[in-house]
Amino acid sequence: YAVISQREGNPAVDPELSDTHTAGIIIRPSGWPGVSLTADYYDIRIRDVIALSGTQNIINSCAAGNASACGLIERSDSGLITRVHNRILNIAGARSRGIDLELGWRTPLAWFGGAESLAARAFVTRTLESSTTDATGTRNDRAGQTGLFGGAPRLQATLSVAYERGPLNVGIQQRYVSSGSYDATFGAADLADRHVRAATYTTLRLAFSPRGGRGTTWYLNIQNLFEAAPPRSGDWGFGGSIPTNEGLFDVLGRRFVAGVRLDL
Repeated sequence: YAVISQREGNPAVDPELSDTHTAGIIIRPSGWPGVSLTADYYDIRIRDVIALSGTQNIINSCAAGNASACGLIERSDSGLITRVHNRILNIAGARSRGIDLELGWRTPLAWFGGAESLAARAFVTRTLESSTTDATGTRNDRAGQTGLFGGAPRLQATLSVAYERGPLNVGIQQRYVSSGSYDATFGAADLADRHVRAATYTTLRLAFSPRGGRGTTWYLNIQNLFEAAPPRSGDWGFGGSIPTNEGLFDVLGRRFVAGVRLDL
């Protein structure tokens, strides 16, 4: 039979609270000029997260003898449930932990007569935890989930290399997203093949500044240079079927952006 589930605000909720702990180190070796290494650890924990209890959770809690949960349920004269007040409360939590690494290097060159430079930068993020705790106290860690939206890849990396000579600047960037699971909560009984493959994308950037970066700059960017297809990880939403996780993977293919920038 039909039951009304009524979502409600609650003026008695308290602010969400969080604790953030970070630690980092920067290394610039004296024997390797132009080289720098940065390592950062972060741990963000949020408690008293504002969330809905959930209609079924309220009913289950009342059936288990929780009087406050029973107070959110309306019944007919015959005892049938007619309405459940699904009220927001401070009942959830979340935690995110990881390590960020950055390596930078820059050096002058004389390949084509001097006045040149080559720079490289690598940025790596290692996700250790990306968990949520729901109204029932169930904890789900979605670190390594790349199939459905809401997870975090175990490893993401970006490598950029740029060559500069006078007015010319040429750069190439490689972005990597590690393989992962379709849904971190799924087991073999839910889905036989839960693996989502890794993805790599390349971007090429060209820029020409006749006056050394002042005045006019002509540029051309080619994104997803090799037209890498996104991994298949289907989902469903209001717009219909979703073939992949659009928050992580490129769905547009190779594209060109050309233009001119004026510094007045």
